[in-house]
Amino acid sequence: MELKIKDETILKALFTTDAFTVCRPDRPFWYTSGSFGPYYINTHYLFGDRAAAEYFLRLTDHFLAEERELLPAALLFLTHYQYRRVEIYRNVVDRVVEASRQRGCDLISGGERRDWFFSLPAAQSLEVPTIFLFKDGEVIAPKTAEIRNYAPVEEAVRTAWPKYTDITQIPLPELRETAKVLADEMNFAPVAANGLRGKKVLHVADLVTLASSYTRNWLPALSECGAEIDATLAIVDRGQGGDEVLAAAGVELIALTTIDENMFVKARELGLIDADQESALKEFLLSPEEFMRQFLRRNPDWLSAQEELGASIRARLEIFREKYAALIREV
Repeated sequence: MELKIKDETILKALFTTDAFTVCRPDRPFWYTSGSFGPYYINTHYLFGDRAAAEYFLRLTDHFLAEERELLPAALLFLTHYQYRRVEIYRNVVDRVVEASRQRGCDLISGGERRDWFFSLPAAQSLEVPTIFLFKDGEVIAPKTAEIRNYAPVEEAVRTAWPKYTDITQIPLPELRETAKVLADEMNFAPVAANGLRGKKVLHVADLVTLASSYTRNWLPALSECGAEIDATLAIVDRGQGGDEVLAAAGVELIALTTIDENMFVKARELGLIDADQESALKEFLLSPEEFMRQFLRRNPDWLSAQEELGASIRARLEIFREKYAALIREV
């Protein structure tokens, strides 16, 4: 199911923050899979911009590795700070809240790491408890699943407000001290087996591709806790079959935006992309392999030029040459 947002809030935000970036005609993006294409998506840039999103991830990685017991409090503080500070992020979160309220739930879950950009402020705005799902199978929630008091987070943000004009200015030592105080007040702890029995959970995700994170991590973890989940809300559905995988597991995908032809047409109408970019996006959507074939025919020297662009690009080029040897011979 795709939720239609009449004012195109999510679509505009994706382009404004460079969360969705379309290449120049002669410079497609390399993907980690060893293929290339005309767009790149970093949904977490909706946090405001690349610098803010990457700073949040660096802090997240620190707490994951060194101080996991402080992670829930630290990230709730950071997302609420950004929600109050940055209008474009607040607008996106408000759409998540609107859609979540229509669906209804007892708790909001989000998975390590990028889901937390959106699941945490949504839970706080809805005043429902939030669940942290980790890749190692651990689930953390308030000790009492009814606890939904976010007042300490709001007070901490009010205190920090005059000190900093940007989230990247908040130093780790001060964040750590704030998190220690909040952790004592909010009382997060690992969830035992069946510890959420009978609770209806809505999982909020940044991006759905093949839904492998759900089937490998999130759904088994929630099932182990006894939680009930029949829907998940994603900021972006890449339109690559994740909805079908989820449906087979009994979970409906509610997407605020789907990467499809309609998205490209609307982006062109809004002046977010030009006609050439729209054409390239549609060609890639129809057949990524055909897109690559036609691009190489138009740009016969492009592959050899990639050799000069550094180790990372050369590694992807090597994968490409192995996977698509037949395609290369054709062109």
